[in-house]
Amino acid sequence: MPAASRGQVLDMTEVRKSAWPELVGVDVEEAEQVVRAERPDVVVEARLAGMARATGYRPERVRLIYNATTGRITQEPHIG
Repeated sequence: MPAASRGQVLDMTEVRKSAWPELVGVDVEEAEQVVRAERPDVVVEARLAGMARATGYRPERVRLIYNATTGRITQEPHIG
């Protein structure tokens, strides 16, 4: 069985993506489309950078943190 690399979760039958470093700097709407296409099983939440948000790990969630002025992703989106 192959080992999972950074940004991937090893499933019993497949390797599923769990991080999207390539989306940093991308428009938030475009980033949301990419995550939804690659992981339709997760809930995507778009949040402004610097805003308070609930803590805690959720394996079905990906947060997109973006700049209010530019609308671009500022942090690597990942499962959690």
